[in-house]
Amino acid sequence: MTSIEPSRHYLAIGHHYWAIGRHYLAIGHHYLAIAHHYLDIGHHYLDVGHHYLAIGHHYLAIGHHYLAIGRHYLAIGHHYLAISRHYLAIGHHYLAIAHHYLDIGHHYLAIGRHYLAIGHHYLAIGHHYLAIGHHYLAFGHHYWAIGHHYLAIGHHYLAIGHHYLAIGHHYSAIGHHYSAIGHHYLAIGHHYLAIGHHYSAIGHHYLAVSHHYLDVGRYILVVGRHYMAYGRYCVVDGCC
Repeated sequence: MTSIEPSRHYLAIGHHYWAIGRHYLAIGHHYLAIAHHYLDIGHHYLDVGHHYLAIGHHYLAIGHHYLAIGRHYLAIGHHYLAISRHYLAIGHHYLAIAHHYLDIGHHYLAIGRHYLAIGHHYLAIGHHYLAIGHHYLAFGHHYWAIGHHYLAIGHHYLAIGHHYLAIGHHYSAIGHHYSAIGHHYLAIGHHYLAIGHHYSAIGHHYLAVSHHYLDVGRYILVVGRHYMAYGRYCVVDGCC
């Protein structure tokens, strides 16, 4: 074997390892491209998830707004119901007074008829008591009218109370509807966030693989350079 053969041999080994190193570097860059692809997919789905989360929070805000309106109108409805109960109580109170005076009037009418029956002597007394009876009857009818007036006011406010209660329940229903939409979009957002994290994990896995192949390629390139340097050294100095 001449002195030139070992140098060519080592140069060939160096070029062989150089080719292997470039091959592993190419594999590493390939996996790096795969990793960036999956990272892009992951970031896309993360953006989609955040978009749907924003939609969910928007509809939740609308739902809470309508719930607040519903509570406001419910409070108004209960307020008018309380007013109606107050006026109904006043109406029943005056009706009780009216019945009391009507009873007194009928009592004195009975006394008047009794004295008229006794005779002409008691005719004057009878007319006197008849006048008293009609007087109390007038009182009774007066308070009867007052009672019905306050009852009418009470029923009016009762109708207002039920109207506002209906409005309150309507807005409460709208609030619950939009809250349900908000929770639906929140669920979609969390679903896409999970997909985004899944693809991000795949991307990071391929990043690790690409770094492994890049490290192996760089190491083999160093080995190739070592053998090529050794081959060139033998050619120049004739050490082999």
